[in-house]
Amino acid sequence: MYEDAFDDQYMGCLDTMESVAPELLKKEREQSPELDKAWNNSSVTWNQTKPSLGRLPDGFRDEYGIALLLYTYMDSPLYKELNWAVREYGQHPDSFRFHSWHFYLTRALSLLRSRCDGKPWSTYRGTSKVHFEPPTDPQAPIRLSQFTSSSMDIVQAQKFGNTSFFNISTCYGADIERFSHYPAQKEVLIPVDEVFYVTKYIEEGNQLVLGTTSRRCSFYNCAYLGGK
Repeated sequence: MYEDAFDDQYMGCLDTMESVAPELLKKEREQSPELDKAWNNSSVTWNQTKPSLGRLPDGFRDEYGIALLLYTYMDSPLYKELNWAVREYGQHPDSFRFHSWHFYLTRALSLLRSRCDGKPWSTYRGTSKVHFEPPTDPQAPIRLSQFTSSSMDIVQAQKFGNTSFFNISTCYGADIERFSHYPAQKEVLIPVDEVFYVTKYIEEGNQLVLGTTSRRCSFYNCAYLGGK
């Protein structure tokens, strides 16, 4: 499994991160005008849509909703920049500039889908540029090693390309349709650390079926605070 990806779940340091994250977000916004503008825009959208969302999970903070909205805002390249930085964290830890956003996204997904005690989501993901090769060992576990967007609607997923096409069974992915700028996409967002097997590979169309192992695997924990 790709161990460079920033997969921090903040186990044992949630309260400390909650206390430092607001000032950290302020600092990261000051360093990135694009992040500052996108966060502001997503904050406005959150304040407009929050009253219609119904009951939210206990402890669900406004920052979590804003972080989800920002991630789904496709007119900005920030979600791509975040995922590149997440994938390459082990190579460039000192230049990672999304600690607050990563924390808020991780907390949002944890509260929306914290346990694997129900039926997994069956979702789809199409890509237009990345040609994914399955591992040579069919029993080898894999992670997607980034925040991964998928859809419950195969037609929506096909709009994003067919260079590689995935059918994913995810236990820890969260339904974020009501938190998205584009609810019609019926998005399920999969966390960095969920572990899968490739249960089927169809060479024609480079189609892969990923089955959840119902496990998670993190190599980092409380990294911003000096942990591993």
